[in-house]
Amino acid sequence: MPFKLDLKLLAYFAIITCGVMMCFIAFRYSFLVEQLPEGMHSSMYAALLLEVLQAFVLGSLVFGVLTLLIRESVMSPMRALQIARQTLDSIPDAVVMTDEDFRIVDVNSAFESLTDYRREDVLGNRPHIKLAEKEKGETVWKKLRENSQWSGEIVMRRRGKLSFSACLNFSEVWHGDKLAFHIGVISDITEKKQAEVKIQRMAHFDTLTALPNRSHFLNTLRHEINVAERRSRTLGLLFIDLDNFNWVNDRHGQEVGDRYLELTARKLEARARKTDFVFRIGGDEFAVLVTELDSEEALEVLAKALIAVVQEPVGFDGKRIRSGASIGIATYPRDAENAESFIIQADTAMHQAKELGSNSVVFFSSELEHKRKNAREVEEALRVAIRKNELALYFQPKIHYKTQLIEGSDSNVEIAASRVLGAEALLRWFRPGHDIMNPGSFIDIAEQSRLILDIGDWVLESACKQLQSWQNSSLGDLTLAVNLSPSHLNGADFVSSLAEKIRRYSVDPAKLELEITESAVIENIEHSVEILNQLKALGVSIAMDDFGTGFSSLSYLKQLPIDVIKIDRSFVNQLPNDEDDIVIVNAIFSISKAMNIEVVAEGIENHAQLQFLLNQGCEYSQGYYHSRPLPRADFEHWVSIYKLRIEKAMTALSPGQRQNKGASVATPGSP
Repeated sequence: MPFKLDLKLLAYFAIITCGVMMCFIAFRYSFLVEQLPEGMHSSMYAALLLEVLQAFVLGSLVFGVLTLLIRESVMSPMRALQIARQTLDSIPDAVVMTDEDFRIVDVNSAFESLTDYRREDVLGNRPHIKLAEKEKGETVWKKLRENSQWSGEIVMRRRGKLSFSACLNFSEVWHGDKLAFHIGVISDITEKKQAEVKIQRMAHFDTLTALPNRSHFLNTLRHEINVAERRSRTLGLLFIDLDNFNWVNDRHGQEVGDRYLELTARKLEARARKTDFVFRIGGDEFAVLVTELDSEEALEVLAKALIAVVQEPVGFDGKRIRSGASIGIATYPRDAENAESFIIQADTAMHQAKELGSNSVVFFSSELEHKRKNAREVEEALRVAIRKNELALYFQPKIHYKTQLIEGSDSNVEIAASRVLGAEALLRWFRPGHDIMNPGSFIDIAEQSRLILDIGDWVLESACKQLQSWQNSSLGDLTLAVNLSPSHLNGADFVSSLAEKIRRYSVDPAKLELEITESAVIENIEHSVEILNQLKALGVSIAMDDFGTGFSSLSYLKQLPIDVIKIDRSFVNQLPNDEDDIVIVNAIFSISKAMNIEVVAEGIENHAQLQFLLNQGCEYSQGYYHSRPLPRADFEHWVSIYKLRIEKAMTALSPGQRQNKGASVATPGSP
C-alpha cells in the first residue's frame, strides 16, 4: 500500500529531538564545569560553543523541514480545491451542488452561461427548475427526495424568466453515513427538442406545401369516420389530381414545379371551407375531406370551384403556367365502410375523371369499382408481359399509288402504278388465357400507370431492329411508322434515347416515321415544336395521326414540323356518301397540298372509298381493303406476293398497254 506521511507526528518528533539535544548540551556543560580544573574552562567554553552551533544548525534544519511540511499540509488542500474548481468549470454541462434542502452551495461556469445567473446570485437559493411533464401531486423536489439518483426532463428558467428544456442527472453524495451534498448535471436539450418537433412535423406535414401529409390524412380520416358514425353524419372525400403537372416539371424544371405546387396548395386551402381538411397525399395529388356535408350537390359545387382556382394562370419569372385538375368524389357511409375503402373509392373515381379528360368531376359508383379492379389486374399483367416478352409487333401495309386521269374525264383517275411504301407497326399482346389483345384494350391503363414508357421503349427498340433486318434484305426500301405516346414527348431523354437506338442498329432514320396525335402536341405547342424539331434533326419523319379529330388542328398545323397527315378513319367510314365527311376530307387535301404535306388515308375498307380518295389526289392509303395487320413473317410474304403480282402483270403487257392500261394491272386488293 502507498506510504502516507503523518505530518503531526513528524512535527512532534522534531520538537522533542531539538529539546533533547539542548538538554544534553546543558547537562554536559554542567558536568564538565565540575570536573575540569579552572584553567581549562576557556577551552571548554569554545567546545561548548561549537556544540551549541551544531545544535543550532541541526535545529534550523529541523525547523526548515518542519516549516515546509506544515506549508505543504496547508497548501495541498488548497491546491485540491483549486483543481476541483477547474475541473468543475471545465465540464461543458451545467453543474449545480446543493445542500440537504436543495439550496445551492456551488455552481460551475457553464451553469452561469446557461442561466445568465452569476454564482453569487444563486448561492443559498433553490434552482429554478420544474418537471417538463408535471403529474398530479408531483414536483421535482419530491422526485429528488424519493430517489438517490434521478434523471429526467425538466424546464429551467433563465434570467428574465425565459424558460428552456433541459435534462437533469441528479445524484446524492455521501461522506461516510452522512449526506454531504447533492450534485446535478444539467444539459440544454433545446436543439434536440426542436429537432424532435421538426421530425414530428415532417412525419405529419408535407415539407413543401406545409399541408398535412398522407400519414396525417389517414389519421384524420379514421378519426372523422368515428365521429361521423357516432353522430350519424355523412362525409365527402375529394381526390384531386393536377392535369399536365409532369409537363410543368419537364418543361420548366423542378424548382418552378415546386413553386407551382406551393401556390396551388394555398389556393386550395383558401377555397375550401373552414370545416374542411386539405391534404397533400403525394406528388401532384391532393385531397379534401368534407366533414359537414349537406348534399352531394354541395360536393359537386365545391369540386368545380376547386377546379376553377387551379385553372387560374400563374406567373413565374415571366412564364405563365396554366393547368387543370381531375377530381374523384366518394361519400361515407354510402360508398365505403372504413378509411381504406373510402380512399380506394375516391381514387377510383379520380382515375375515371382523368380518363374523361381535363377538369372532369366523377362520383364513385359500383361500375367504376369493377372497372378499376379490372384495370389493376391488367396493369399487373402488363408488367409481367414486358418481362416475359408477351408483346409483339404486327405490320399493316401502306400503299403508294400513282394515278392518271381517265380518258375523257376531268376529275376521275385510274391507277397507273402502285407499290408497298412500308407499314405501320401495331402492338399486340399475347396474354396467356386470352385472345390476342389490341392496344385499345390496355393502352389507356398503360398510360395511367406510366408503363407506357417501358412499352414505348420496347416498341422503338423492336422497330429499329426490324428496320435493320429489312435493310439487309430485298425489303430495304420499306418504311416503318411507330406510334408515340404523349408521355414520350414529355420525357427528358426521349430524343437522345431514340438517337442511341438509331445509331446502335445502323438504321437509316429516313425509313422511320413517328406518329403523334394532335391532342398530344396541342397541350403545349411550344414544347412540342421544340421536341419535334429535335426529332427532325435526327432525320426521322413526323406524321400527325387521327388528324381532324381535335378542335385546334388547323390553327396549329403551320407551327408543327409535320411531314405527313393521316386522315382519321372516322372521316373515311362513310365516304363517298356523307356530305360532311366529303367537305372535311377535301379541306384536308387542300391544306396539305398548299403546305406540301403528304396525306395518308387510313381505315379504307372498300374500293369506293379508295376511288373517291384517289380522285381527290390521295396517293397513300392504309386499311383492311389492302390487308389487316400481319405478323412479321406474314407481312413479308404479303409484300413479296404483291410485288410478284405487279411484275407478272406488267410483264404480260406490251409497252403501249403498260402506259395506257395501268389501272388494270394495279388493282389494290389483298393478294
